[in-house]
Amino acid sequence: MLLRRDAVDELAHAVRRIAWLALEACRRRAATAGELLELLGHARSKYLFFDAAEPVGTAWLASSRIDVVLAGGTFRVVGLNIDSALAGALQTDQLTGSYFHRYGEAGLQRALGLRPGGSALTARAESIRRMLGGGAGVAFPFFTGDNLPAHKQPGAFRAFLERFAASAREVGLDARTCMLDELREGSDGRLRMPDGWVADGVFRLFATEEVQHHGSAGDLARAAAAGKTQVYTGEAARMLRDPEVLGWLWSDVGLLSDRDASLVRRHVAEPAGSSGPAPDLVPMEFVHTVSGARVVVDVSVVVGAFLFDLGGFGLTGFDPHTSDPHTSDLHSDAVRPPAVMVRHGGPDGESVLNCALLCVPRNGPSDQQRGE
Repeated sequence: MLLRRDAVDELAHAVRRIAWLALEACRRRAATAGELLELLGHARSKYLFFDAAEPVGTAWLASSRIDVVLAGGTFRVVGLNIDSALAGALQTDQLTGSYFHRYGEAGLQRALGLRPGGSALTARAESIRRMLGGGAGVAFPFFTGDNLPAHKQPGAFRAFLERFAASAREVGLDARTCMLDELREGSDGRLRMPDGWVADGVFRLFATEEVQHHGSAGDLARAAAAGKTQVYTGEAARMLRDPEVLGWLWSDVGLLSDRDASLVRRHVAEPAGSSGPAPDLVPMEFVHTVSGARVVVDVSVVVGAFLFDLGGFGLTGFDPHTSDPHTSDLHSDAVRPPAVMVRHGGPDGESVLNCALLCVPRNGPSDQQRGE
């Protein structure tokens, strides 16, 4: 997918604000994670890394992938995927790099003025560094189980997570991949590896149900509750993914400023059962890799923007109540656009495929570029 850079910026700015508004909608209804859990009717047993007394706060916006669709000629948010356990970051980086390289081989990078999106892995590693501090020890644990095929192949799982750990090391963290069961609680309450290495933080790419059968998951939960280690991120933020939260935005639209109310009406999908516009279909050409046959199919497209540290971008002294979210928290990506995952339907009408997003100049290619 090719988008003008200003369109990518507009998308990122809007979904950041919508995430803030969703958090504020929760705050109107609940002061703590426990109160919000009860309000949404979620089972406490589904949350191991969870403090019921934790305030509903901006720390919950540390890691997100906000999913949008095109509908009625504009984009509409259909999912607030706010969590550290987000799919697609590595593949987004790989696909973006691969497509950008192929366009370069064809001489089209300069001709079209193309730029790649940001790196989801690097942006997330920088977010972890802001939470833990430079040089901190951070574990990227893998584990076994029956939830996904990768969980049955620990070697492949470790190799997958090593890409995440490598990004963390590149930004100055002391990052390791390890078996979850290797992380055990020491006599001082801190999580340690068998060789004595201390995990100041643990990257959580899993939900409670995936790891609760591991004894070390309990060690991790106790260490996190005691403040001996930090989990990136805790599970309370997952509650923002509940579709009811997007519904609250529409319920509260009369309480918002004119600018925010317009943003919700224009860019947030209406609650189920309403008469909002259906997703737009986009014509896409597919090539059969064996026969070479070509077919054009109208498909739906979902664009997911990876955004981190929406609660202030790790800036000391940031106060969401005194800072203008329309200015201070909207321009941290002025140098590079966010990483964006693009998913679309396949020619069979059932499969879902991933591709990449590349940016073209704000004003489109120049006459010289078009000529080339």
